[in-house]
This record gives sequence, C-alpha cells and structure tokens, in this order.
Amino acid sequence: MSFGRRPDTDPAGLADQLTQLGSAPVTAPAGPPAAAAPAQGGDYAYQPTAAAFPAQNAPQQPQVPQPAPGAPVGPFDPYAMTPPQPFQAQQTPPPVAGGYGYPPQAPAPAFPQQPGYGYPGPAAPAPRKRNPVLLYGGAVCALLVVAIAIGLVVLFDDKDPKGPGGGPSGTYNVAWAAPKAQGARSASLLGIWGSEKLIVRGDESGIKAYNSADGKEAWSLAPPAGTKEFCSMSYGHNSKGVAAVALNTGDGDCSTLGAVDVTTGQLLWSKKIDAERVYSPTLSITDKVIAVGAGSALGGFNVADGAPVWTYQPREKNCSTSGAKVAGTSVVLTDRCYGSSTTTKATLQVLDAETGKSGAQFVLEGTNERLGTVLSDKPLVLAMSGGTGGDYVVGFDAAGKPMAKIPTKEAGSDSLRFSDSSDAFTLNVVSGTTLYVQAGSSSKPSVEAYDLTAGKKLWEQNGGGEQGLRLVSGADKEGAVRAVVANGYSKPGKLVTLGKADGAVTELGPVAKPKSGTLIYSITEFVVTDSGSLVAFPRTSTGEPVIRFTKG
Repeated sequence: MSFGRRPDTDPAGLADQLTQLGSAPVTAPAGPPAAAAPAQGGDYAYQPTAAAFPAQNAPQQPQVPQPAPGAPVGPFDPYAMTPPQPFQAQQTPPPVAGGYGYPPQAPAPAFPQQPGYGYPGPAAPAPRKRNPVLLYGGAVCALLVVAIAIGLVVLFDDKDPKGPGGGPSGTYNVAWAAPKAQGARSASLLGIWGSEKLIVRGDESGIKAYNSADGKEAWSLAPPAGTKEFCSMSYGHNSKGVAAVALNTGDGDCSTLGAVDVTTGQLLWSKKIDAERVYSPTLSITDKVIAVGAGSALGGFNVADGAPVWTYQPREKNCSTSGAKVAGTSVVLTDRCYGSSTTTKATLQVLDAETGKSGAQFVLEGTNERLGTVLSDKPLVLAMSGGTGGDYVVGFDAAGKPMAKIPTKEAGSDSLRFSDSSDAFTLNVVSGTTLYVQAGSSSKPSVEAYDLTAGKKLWEQNGGGEQGLRLVSGADKEGAVRAVVANGYSKPGKLVTLGKADGAVTELGPVAKPKSGTLIYSITEFVVTDSGSLVAFPRTSTGEPVIRFTKG
C-alpha cells in the first residue's frame, strides 16, 4: 500500500491511448531538454533502450535543493507566502513556520489521491496525479503512469476506532498528532507512504513511520553514512511494500538510488547510478523496476539490487533531452535534434517505465517548446513551456488525442502554478476532464476549475472562509474534489467538496483546531483515507509532522 494520487492504473494503458499531436506518424523517441547543438557525426543507430546507464550530459548549473520536486510557478506560491497569514488552525496567531512540499508516487494502496494519481481518488473519474485519498487495506494496483498518465493511489485502511472527542458530532477531531522531534532542524516534506497500519512521512532529514491507530513512532530512517540527506522519494510504494529514494552525497548530487522496506524501515540497498551528478530526480516504482528521471539522466533499475535494466538512448546522434519526468509506469520527456538530415526537430515522448520502450510520440512546434510539468498521468495532463502561443496546459482523451490548449496566464492575472504528479504538495487535481488548480493570493487561496475538453475556465471558489481554502489531494470515489476551508484563528476549519459545474461548496464537517502548535492550512498537504479520516502533513517539520483527524 502507498499514498498516491492515482487509482488503479494500467502501465501500458497510456502507450496504447496516446497518438501523435500533429497527426503525422513519428517513429523515433526523444529525450529531455535541448542542449547546445552537438557536432554532427556519422550514422547513428537508434536504440530506445540500452543495458547501461550512460553518463548524463554535463549538468546544468546545479540547482540549490529546492523546496520540493516539481515546485509550482505562478500566482499561488506556498514557498513564498508568509506563514502567519495562511490558513491557521489556532486560537491565537502563533509564530510562523515556512515550508515546502514533497513528491512521490507508487502503485500500491495507501493514501488515495486524485482519481488517477494520488491519495484518494476514484479509480474511474480522476487521474492519479494529485488525488491523495488515504486508502487503507486493499492493495493499490495503480502503477504510476508517469508524468503523463495518471495519478497514484494511496490506500490507507483506517480500522481503528474514532479518535478522541473535542467537538460536536460530525466534527473532524484530532485523533493524534505526532510529536515534533526535539532539536530537529526544519526540513521540507519530500514524500508520503502508507500501509494498512502505518502512515509514513519523509523529508530531507529522514523518514518516519507512525502507527495509524495511535500515532506512535514505528520506525525511523536517517540518511545512511556517506550521504548528506534525502533528495527524493517515490510517490508511494509497490505491491511488495518497497519504495524508492534518492540520496544527496553532497553539493546537490542525487545520483545515489536506494530501496526502502516500508514495513520495517530498512534501507535494502543503495548505489550510485550515474558517473555524473544528478539533480532533483523524480522516481517511480513498480514490482520490477525503479524508474529515474532527471534532465538528461533517464533509466530503469532493478528493484531487487539497483542493477541497470534500461537506459534511454536519443533517437538520433545529434539530439538532446530535457525535462524528463517519471510518473507511475510512464516516463515523459521532450527532445530536440540538430542533425542536417533531421526532419522532426522536437518531440514529446512517453516511455514505458519498466522497459524504456517508446509508447507514444508527438511532434512539437516552435523553437523551444518543452515539457514543464506532468499534472496527471491518467488521464495524461501536461503543462508545456515555450509554445508558440506561450505556456499552456493540455490534456489527452481516452484515445490519446490532445484536447484544447489552456493558456497558463490570462491578461491581468498571474500565471497558474502547478505541482508534478510525483510531488508531495498538491497544487492541482485532475478528475475526469476537469482540472482543479490552487490559485489566488497566499493570504486567501482559492481554487479554479478548467474544462480540459473545451479549454475554458469554469469557475473560481474561495470557500467563503476568512483565509480561503486549501485543495485536498485527490478525489473521492465519485470523482468529487475536496478542499479545507480556513476560518481564521478563532473558528474551526471545514472539510468540503466542490461542485464540478459551479464550484458550489458542500460541507462534510468542521475540522477541529489542534490543541498544540499551529497548523497553517495553506502550506499543509491534506489527504483523506478510504474510511473518511483526514490526515495533515505540514510542509515543514517545525510543528507536528503528521496530524490525524477522525469524524466524531
């Protein structure tokens, strides 16, 4: 089981559905970001996959470890907001604490996400990108179909009784709050995993598991000797209870890959997978392979020992890749080729995460069009950068054909910001053919909805609360998207659903304020379990790292 945003997903489903963007057949696969045009060479035999993992191109200037993989860019900036103003569940405004987000994904049951990719989320209507709905019990078959396919499903099985009282009937009361580690430095959320009995939270400083029944620590895993911190976590784990991590050995080099037993917290193995430095990798895991995507470093490794299974090879000699993203059982990337005989200059490609084989290719337009973010992999929804008409979002229908393009910026407003399907912090949820995006100001966030088929904005909703509302990862089994309304310091928040057609708010119940510390809603990841419990994961570890609410 694992926390995820996608329900059951067919690893090969995406490849079968996708078709070429421009109607003209493209046979060769492509790669990530375009680099300087390489010198021309002789004949080049194209091989989609190889047995080894070649050294990646000279990395771009190392990026300082950012808040979390797939950090959003746009109007709603959780990283830049001032903590005290966002939603806070406390009587008196407490001291502020910054925070970041986290990313992971996996095909096992755990916190459900949006239908298609996350914690909660209906297997049918919603993609797994960002719909965490903590689901306990049952195994999650959803194979994270990468960046482009769908969401991951996290199944958490809430079998324990309702938590302590503290509020009127129907209120989500605090069942337990994991204590803040004494003397621990603030660290940003990297990932969430789940099983029938455990809720797992990970950040740069370490990974900890808590018993879902009482919140007591079950195990903890610190970065092993020779490493500085954790870089990335897979979004969820496979059916065998194994999850993937990337480790920073210093200077932001995250080329060391590892596998973790979610039940025991044991690091099963770790090994360096590339001679060159790898920065901010995205990870996904199936029962057989751990797929890694980071710029031009792209490949698959055996879950059992980390041995190379496949390595991406450019479709031509003079091609460079960019923006490789791993999501579920898919890998998405864009490439650009410079050969004199090249007829297709740039393509968007979808690969099978287990084999590295190309499943679909799309011709790109413009001189710098490239993949930005994978919002959902099932259905496949992408944010593209550098298009001829500017940055845009595009979804793909059941037949794999692109739908309408939605500009990420409207006149007089800030650009929309998105989270990757593998990110721990949700900024968008895809349910059916509707995209829900966290928007608005940091002091009063709102949610905007877009019709992916028509390419039009449907509505914007702030929930009517004093401090707006926070989008909950994933969707419920009927495809309904949820949010938490923040009502300021003196009033409890509310868990609500948002109407698809008009954003109408339907209350599910008040959310009690934690007795200690501050819960800043706008920088907290919320997931709902299959039994209806609400679990909060603050983006920073300055307060309680995990809080579980049960309905009284």
